[in-house]
Amino acid sequence: MPTDDELKALEAQLEPGMRLVVSMLRQTIQRLEATLESLGEELKAQRVQNAELRRMLFGRKSEKMPAMEREVRRALDAEELFLPGVPGDAPSEPDTEKKRRERGRQRSEKEGGVRISV
Repeated sequence: MPTDDELKALEAQLEPGMRLVVSMLRQTIQRLEATLESLGEELKAQRVQNAELRRMLFGRKSEKMPAMEREVRRALDAEELFLPGVPGDAPSEPDTEKKRRERGRQRSEKEGGVRISV
């Protein structure tokens, strides 16, 4: 690629009409470069605006997962609520939905409630 000085020396050797064409082409290149820079800045602004609108529409994340640290802390807090070795504090086995409903029905019947069969 020729340097600016080399280009100027070549341009000096051209006919006056050709020098005018080269000058016009350089001006066109400068305008196009300015337009390109302006459009690049506008594109950046549009991308920022697009990101803001997406956050407003969809929220920060589309799928929010609980933070692992928070879940571990919650599990530790749940274990601290139950004292080891004290019966009745911690559930001995996980209750199934069916067992839980049955115990509720039994309590309801003991209290004199009406049993509704489903």
